[in-house]
Amino acid sequence: MNMQFYETPNFSKNAKKIEITNYQKVSKTLQLVNWNVLWNLDDVNDMWVKFCATVKFHVAQNTSSKFMRQSSTKPWIDDGIIRMIRYKKSLWQRYIKNRRDTVTVRDNVVNLSTDNKRSASIFVDTFSKALSREPAGPLPKTSTRRNQNTISHVTISPKLVEAAIKGLKSNSYPGLDAISVKFTSKLLDEGICNSCV
Repeated sequence: MNMQFYETPNFSKNAKKIEITNYQKVSKTLQLVNWNVLWNLDDVNDMWVKFCATVKFHVAQNTSSKFMRQSSTKPWIDDGIIRMIRYKKSLWQRYIKNRRDTVTVRDNVVNLSTDNKRSASIFVDTFSKALSREPAGPLPKTSTRRNQNTISHVTISPKLVEAAIKGLKSNSYPGLDAISVKFTSKLLDEGICNSCV
């Protein structure tokens, strides 16, 4: 058993083959063909096969093909612009890297800290002093005027709660109480939750 492998050139996806046929030369060469030999065949199918083979042969002889590879860059982008694009990209990468790093902070002695562990401990000290202990004594007066709007007395009827629960989507996530919508709607349907409402 003989095996034959065909190797095709590895063109990229943006390469295409362009074929140009000179039909004037094809017609001139077909005029030089001795068609009497072709018409002397007895079978019509044989004549048709011979005719098609002759035409295809002369078309192939007068066809030139060329593989053209399209450039991925636009034609107006030259080497100078490519250098500028790469420089801009490197600047952007440095900016992203700097944003990911810990911000430089100053400690109580106003020393600049660039170490991540030192910056983290400064943050911990600052937030623990500001948020973990209640301030002693009266609160300082604020310069802005307090808003005096108050909420009037609101009565929520059981029908309003029932309509709100039935209006929820069954595939929505549970709220802060971690009770699913399906469970509460089933309780409403069975009348178990009427005493809760």
